[in-house]
Amino acid sequence: MNDGDAIRIPYERTRDLLAALEALPDGILDLDGERERIRWRHDDGARLDVALPWTFPPLGAPPTLHAYLNGVLDFPPATLVLLIQAGHAALGLSEAGELLEHKVIRKYMTRRKQGKAQITHLKTKGKSRLGSRIRLQQSVEFVEEINRRGGEWIEDHPVERILVSCSETLWGLLFQSRVPAPFERRDPRLRFLPVHVHTPNMAELERIIALSLDGEVRVSGSLPDDIRHRFPELSPGRPRSPR
Repeated sequence: MNDGDAIRIPYERTRDLLAALEALPDGILDLDGERERIRWRHDDGARLDVALPWTFPPLGAPPTLHAYLNGVLDFPPATLVLLIQAGHAALGLSEAGELLEHKVIRKYMTRRKQGKAQITHLKTKGKSRLGSRIRLQQSVEFVEEINRRGGEWIEDHPVERILVSCSETLWGLLFQSRVPAPFERRDPRLRFLPVHVHTPNMAELERIIALSLDGEVRVSGSLPDDIRHRFPELSPGRPRSPR
């Protein structure tokens, strides 16, 4: 497999691969908490770069890979997913890879000619007419519904991860709503999605949840026999699978 090629592997296989790397007698492990990656390298040129599933715990700065793996569950945890754009939101609650709850929300928030959300327009142009007031009210209801639904789900499920795609402006509105946001701005469970999100709908929600369950591995050089035998999916010739 050439440098830069990548392959996605499921949550459980990612956990098992990291445990296998931790048990190798040779090689150097690098835990990159900023990029949520774990790298293994050997003096003979072999390299393995693992981008962690978004549903894994934040890597932070554990003293060892063994210590980090102690906090990784055997199955994907309960995860709240919020995909939010002006006038469009797709919310989901998944656990063990299964979508338990979902809601798609649509509101009239965007000026059709400019394509700009009303809340943004007011910041630059000031107050305006009836259509603008309707859009502004729809914006208020939009944010309240997101917070209300997310709060109901979190009350019923011990959510351990919160994955979010949202603009800075709309993110701020969640915490100004009369219906309180169901989490704090700096909630340690939060992770902002590192991928482009299309217009939120059911299909996009399912796509993002599927991505959240997989790790992504890049390989170069010849891997140790134990890794090659236990993880044949990392062998040369597998198709590239970018996030």
